[in-house]
Amino acid sequence: MRQDLRNLDNHLNLILASNQPNSMRIEANDRRCTVCPRQEAKLLAPGEDGAELAQRIAKELPAFADYLRSRQADRSLAGTALDTPAKRLLQAITRTAIEEVAHAFRHGDLAYFVAQRPLGADAMPRTTPFDGRQVYPRGAYRDFLDEALTAAAAGDKQVVSHEHLFAVFELLVGGMPSSKAKLSKRLGHQGMEIIPHTRGGTSQRGFGVQWQADPEQIDAWRTLLDAEAEPGFTQGPSPDEPPAVHRPLLTSEPEDAA
Repeated sequence: MRQDLRNLDNHLNLILASNQPNSMRIEANDRRCTVCPRQEAKLLAPGEDGAELAQRIAKELPAFADYLRSRQADRSLAGTALDTPAKRLLQAITRTAIEEVAHAFRHGDLAYFVAQRPLGADAMPRTTPFDGRQVYPRGAYRDFLDEALTAAAAGDKQVVSHEHLFAVFELLVGGMPSSKAKLSKRLGHQGMEIIPHTRGGTSQRGFGVQWQADPEQIDAWRTLLDAEAEPGFTQGPSPDEPPAVHRPLLTSEPEDAA
């Protein structure tokens, strides 16, 4: 029989269990889920008798029941989702590529962009159209890192331009809009607001970010990136390790670019 819609109090709580590390997607701003650490080891060790374990549990049940009866419940805490390392890990491994890059921008994670910088040959065109002209994404990414390191060293906010945002997201994500308006809209869905920023008496439109990095690490990154621009530079698998050969990262558009 048809009835009119009405609101009811919801007292439903769910406990979900899975053997998979990426069992469900949780949004970055989630306020509903608490994630417990994975139990990496089985309850029963190899060769252990399950009956013996059941007997030990049965002996502990009275004490556990007494604890639950005497414990003062905190209703407010019970209704609050906890921010645990397990939850942050689940959010990270279920994050899409564009969400991951946007997250690094929003949190000023300069180490992420240094680690993700393009090295060696890639399959994408040398130039890509953006805002009615040709942009060299690899060179623009390097220019973005140069500005980021300069701003971080001075403790200033960097205003990342449309061109640099396009280059970074095109290299790390791909398929980005080729106009400023559409790019701003796409990034706005990821919590990145492209707005005017006043600097030195002039207004510059872009995404403002305050980078989080130690001065010693900034100096090390600057030394590494400067050395990478030199022909024949060798690089190890990590910026902190001794340098293996790769092509130098160009800092400007090549002469044969359109």
